[in-house]
Amino acid sequence: SLDGYTFEFGKLDDKEFTWDLTDGYKKATKKDFEGFGSEEFPFKGTISEYIQSGATFKLGKPLFQYLGSGAQLTNFHMTLVNATSGIADYLVADSSSPVTYTNILIGGTISNTNEGVNNGAAGALYGTVINEETTDAYVLNVDGTNAGVSIDATNGLQVNGCVAGGFVGQTQGNVIVQVSDASGLAKAVYSSKNGGIAGGIIGKLGAG
Repeated sequence: SLDGYTFEFGKLDDKEFTWDLTDGYKKATKKDFEGFGSEEFPFKGTISEYIQSGATFKLGKPLFQYLGSGAQLTNFHMTLVNATSGIADYLVADSSSPVTYTNILIGGTISNTNEGVNNGAAGALYGTVINEETTDAYVLNVDGTNAGVSIDATNGLQVNGCVAGGFVGQTQGNVIVQVSDASGLAKAVYSSKNGGIAGGIIGKLGAG
């Protein structure tokens, strides 16, 4: 889970630069970027970009495949190219600790119309939020720009999925959603799937 570990990415100057983790990454490594974290070990550490490094991360998949409660993200500018979700495909909560964001900017396109991939869930932040606690509810706060995540005003953000949400695609388990400010969420949320579901904040709120 890398809980307690800190990772930093970036350059040693402030010149603008795009780190291409789509086709450019595959050409260099012969592999696809799959995102950090796994089902067995969701990422729970701290990850940041060097302050004023000027780097933009171009992603065809979310930065995290599995993100854990208590993780911290700082100073990331991400341009998404049909990524399945904005930050993580899965947020796995095994404690009440929130994920902390500071100076995160996302824009581009999110698309997951394949029901075989996370049930087609797509969200501006998370595809699916899973609460693994059997007794306590996990509180998911939706407070717009105050959450430390902003939408790129130039590129905007579009979310398309079988189950699409302006914040989260779907939830599983005992998850409480508290909304105080929805102004910083994705404005264009839709489902191109026949019979699909789309919601301005949550696509589908699971039982719990």
